[in-house]
Amino acid sequence: MADSRPAAQEGIPPFGSAPGGVTPATNREAVLPALFLLLALAVAAETWWAVTLRNRENAFRERVRRQVLDLAAQTEPAIFLRQRLLGIIGRWREASAEGSPAAGKVDGSPAGRPLPRLDLLGRWASRRWGLPLSLYAFDRQGRLTGTWPSPAPNLHAIRRLYPLLAGLGAPPTPDLERQMTRQVRFLFGDEKDLPQLRAAQGRLLETFAGGETGSLAWTVGPAGGIFLHLPRNPSAAEVFRQVVRAGGSGLAAAVLGGPDQAGFLLADGTPAPLATRARAELQAGAAYAGAVGERWWVFQEGLAGRVVGAGFPRPEPPSPWTRTAWWGTAALAAFLLWRRAAAPVDVLAGFPLRRVLTLLFAAAGLVPLVGLLLLSVDLVRQTALVTATRLSTAQQDALQGLARDFDLFRRERARWLEAWVDALGPDPDDRAVARFVAGLRRRGLLGRYSLCDGAGQQLFGNWGRLTPDQAALHISLARRAVELYAPARAAATPYRGNAVSDRAVTAEGLGLHDLLRSPGSLHLVQTGQDRYLRFMRILPGTGRLAYVEVRVPLDQAVHVYLRERTRRRAVYQDLGLRFAAFDPATARWVIPPPPGLDRPFRRLAGRAATTGQAHAGRFRWRGGGGFVTVLANSRLADTCLAALCSDDLLERRRLEGWASLGWSAFVVISLALLIGRALAVHLIVPLGDLEAGAGALRQRQFGFRVRSQRTDELGRLFEAFNGMMEGSQDLQVARRVQEGLIPRRFPQPPGYSLAGRVTMANDLGGDILNCLELPDGRVAFLVGDVSGHGIGSALLMAFARAVTFHWSQRPSPGPASLADDLDRTLRTQAGVRSFMGVVCGLLDPHTHDLTVAVHGHVYPLLVRATGDTAWIGRPAFPLGIGRPRERGPEATVLRLGPGDGLLCVTDGFVESRNLAGHQVGYDRLAAWATAGVANAGMAAAGSAVAGSAAAGSAAVGSAAAGSAAAGSSAVGSAAAGGAVAGVAEAWLADLERRQDAWADAPREDDVTLFAVRRLPENLP
Repeated sequence: MADSRPAAQEGIPPFGSAPGGVTPATNREAVLPALFLLLALAVAAETWWAVTLRNRENAFRERVRRQVLDLAAQTEPAIFLRQRLLGIIGRWREASAEGSPAAGKVDGSPAGRPLPRLDLLGRWASRRWGLPLSLYAFDRQGRLTGTWPSPAPNLHAIRRLYPLLAGLGAPPTPDLERQMTRQVRFLFGDEKDLPQLRAAQGRLLETFAGGETGSLAWTVGPAGGIFLHLPRNPSAAEVFRQVVRAGGSGLAAAVLGGPDQAGFLLADGTPAPLATRARAELQAGAAYAGAVGERWWVFQEGLAGRVVGAGFPRPEPPSPWTRTAWWGTAALAAFLLWRRAAAPVDVLAGFPLRRVLTLLFAAAGLVPLVGLLLLSVDLVRQTALVTATRLSTAQQDALQGLARDFDLFRRERARWLEAWVDALGPDPDDRAVARFVAGLRRRGLLGRYSLCDGAGQQLFGNWGRLTPDQAALHISLARRAVELYAPARAAATPYRGNAVSDRAVTAEGLGLHDLLRSPGSLHLVQTGQDRYLRFMRILPGTGRLAYVEVRVPLDQAVHVYLRERTRRRAVYQDLGLRFAAFDPATARWVIPPPPGLDRPFRRLAGRAATTGQAHAGRFRWRGGGGFVTVLANSRLADTCLAALCSDDLLERRRLEGWASLGWSAFVVISLALLIGRALAVHLIVPLGDLEAGAGALRQRQFGFRVRSQRTDELGRLFEAFNGMMEGSQDLQVARRVQEGLIPRRFPQPPGYSLAGRVTMANDLGGDILNCLELPDGRVAFLVGDVSGHGIGSALLMAFARAVTFHWSQRPSPGPASLADDLDRTLRTQAGVRSFMGVVCGLLDPHTHDLTVAVHGHVYPLLVRATGDTAWIGRPAFPLGIGRPRERGPEATVLRLGPGDGLLCVTDGFVESRNLAGHQVGYDRLAAWATAGVANAGMAAAGSAVAGSAAAGSAAVGSAAAGSAAAGSSAVGSAAAGGAVAGVAEAWLADLERRQDAWADAPREDDVTLFAVRRLPENLP
């Protein structure tokens, strides 16, 4: 017996480095699109996040800007007083038009809601707004019916004044007129007179008495009238404090500043250094709003240099952890993908190719589609914003056009006045003057008129009773106009004037001579708080009438103009512009807005009047919406003009944008669907069929065929696949034939246990295992490994089995002769010659001799009962190569003792690897075999005991049936045979378990195990 070891194993290349295997480069190519998609999603999320934050910030800034604008308008003293005082006048006027006084129904007055109670009005104005009003109520006959407070100051004077203002009772005598004028000047200021108070009905008139500036207003209605007086107007700081205290602004931390203040003050009068510093920093950058410190400050400058501001807490920014978490998640996902790509494992393992293609196509289409959608949505919004801006610009142009056209209105009215004055004639009578006045009334020009002769004496007019100074000044102006423009008439008319008024008219410093310029035109004149349009005409000729003067209050002319002008249709891109006009002096609408829009339009008018700038907004009305722009115009008596139009254009543009977006999305989605369908029909579905074929191949259902009528690359691939399946079906038949050639049961001579098994790596194996019992009781076995795999190897396996059978029929067969027969068979093959390594063995169970011949095969391993091991064999070429031999190599004869065993394995077992690339090797095989002998012995002992018990039981059953001896022998032999076979089976099973635990890499070669074990003596 030779104790030789196999040659050293050659180096094995690392696993996965075979040509065409998965490499990090191929993994990176597969992961790169996913990384770009992840980056695109991260950037898209970042963009969406930034846009969302910007929109939130812009909405916040616009909201607080409007709040400060409203605060500035509400705290403007002039607007504050008009809203409160004229509000009382307006409520009284409306109630008077509908009902009767609170004290009872006046005779002949219509029934309706009562007039407001003076005590409630007075307490409301005093407690809520800090306005100590004096209120006087009168009935239709001008009798005093109530006062607040009671008694009210100046009661006697107001009782006498109101009937004169309302034109009730008998005309006043000259003495009473002069007396009441002195009283008015004492109570309300030296510049005030009865005509001025009469013209101020329904308006707020500023007074000055006792060193204090105050206000008065009065009105008369069908059920009576009211007169109110505020002795002292509140200061800007007091108005600011009252509005903030009443909560009208909604801003408790508002501040007020002005040119007469060193800094800003809160509503309670305490300094606000933060606001002062914020205003200074913003002014340095020419900004009205900005972030200073932790607040967002907004300032608005109003009339007379007043500055109103407020600091707002900035919106809570989103948690930075949200953005960090998003980018951290994206970075972690990218890192894991890249790390996965660096591993020697296919990153797409477990993902069907059709799913990968579907995901790639979806990602490739989704990213630009989402980008297009976001861009289109932003484009639609920008289009809506641009359209709204254009609408606002068009409305501003229309409002400014109204102001410009007022000059045309004045010229047109001046030309009409010239013609109308000429129609009077040089000597008009009462009927001609009545027609003249009626014409003025129709044209809206009926204010004050005066028809004078060449000496300035009034022939006809409605100036009423003037003071001597006023009358003298009026005569001097008329006479001076005649002297300038009709000197012949002046020379022909004797004149005895007033030297003082004549010098005043001609003096340069007083400016009265400016009134004598531009005869025949309507030019604007302002005296004190009064503004009016003045027309002057000097008639040539010899008649009595030489001088005509018409004065029209500016607000009256503006109202007439606006009512006429706004009847014309203004159009912007097929949208009709509608106009409204608000008179701040009376706090009434000259041209009212649509019902329900009074409050929002008044708010915009307050902003416009405070800032002197145009302000725009949107409104909802009767289920629709629109745009409005409000502009205060000083050329039109500070009237706030409003231009409004429906938002049909915006909606049309918005719908057009969404329709365009929808059609674009429809086209893109349709194109994507068409491409996806084409991809599905031409690639995804065929790949699904191919995947089904691969599943059938894995389940060894070789009857499966892929149906395809294609002629492209996939069609050829399917044809090749079907051909492979057809060949595999043939291989399956060959495999079944080959499996039938492998022994299922092995001879079990007395005292021995034999077992073997073959595990194929492919459909057809190249290993040979055969074992048969010779007629003389000896047992022959053959373990071999044929070069190559496939049908040729399977045929050689069948040939080897046939050769072994014929060899066994010889009189004295031996292992060497079996090797010679196999060698000759291999050498007689035509074509490519194959070779095989074999182990031929012959066991004599009587003498316990085991003869072994090894030719180019892994040496058998002898394992003694003592645990010693030895590799059995001598160097020899495999069968089928080398020179033909007349006689084979000498065989090795072993004597097996009790418990000894011989293990034959093919190289597939020794060379099996784990994922690290390490082989089992010969040393590990010897160690496993030695450990397995002990485990198999213990397992066999247990099997033997169970077998004996089964044998006894079967014997008793057979005896009762009348065949006791035969039954006992048969069953006992079967049981004993099963126990004997279990010794070798347990040994091989232990080896296979150890190999499976070690070699976790895919199997590359067939594995054949064969074991001969002499039973221990203590085994029954």
